[in-house]
Amino acid sequence: MVIFARVRGISVWPILDARALFAAIGQPIGRIGNIVNGDVIGYATNVPWATVYTHERAFAPQLGVPYHPAAAYSILAGLVLLAALYAAMRAHRPGLLFATYLVGYSVTQFIVFFWCANSITLWGLKQGQLSAIGVALVGVAVLVYLRRRERDRTAA
Repeated sequence: MVIFARVRGISVWPILDARALFAAIGQPIGRIGNIVNGDVIGYATNVPWATVYTHERAFAPQLGVPYHPAAAYSILAGLVLLAALYAAMRAHRPGLLFATYLVGYSVTQFIVFFWCANSITLWGLKQGQLSAIGVALVGVAVLVYLRRRERDRTAA
């Protein structure tokens, strides 16, 4: 996308903003497939909204056992993120949607992964949480860059 924007002589920020918006819309839709397939599940639980997988192709450790529906949690978090992006759209600042998406998606995934049945890798965190921290740091760096750029433009 950056190369495309450079070749066309256009700003990359609106392209990245559009990409973030489409990703935020598409990810909750994709998680529906995760629920159906049983490939993003949480730990075993007795909560009333638990999901029980009975088909043999599910990735559940044991069939017939209720699990936290981690993919459903991710859908809910994605809808909250979509609302935050909608609010950020009102600011009309190029790049803000992209940066908000990076930080917001990272935060939601960091939280959701507490319920995902994945192995812990480092510092008591799961691989998805460590990746979320890295992406969130990139998002914060983009926010800082955009803020400084805006401040420099208003000062000039």
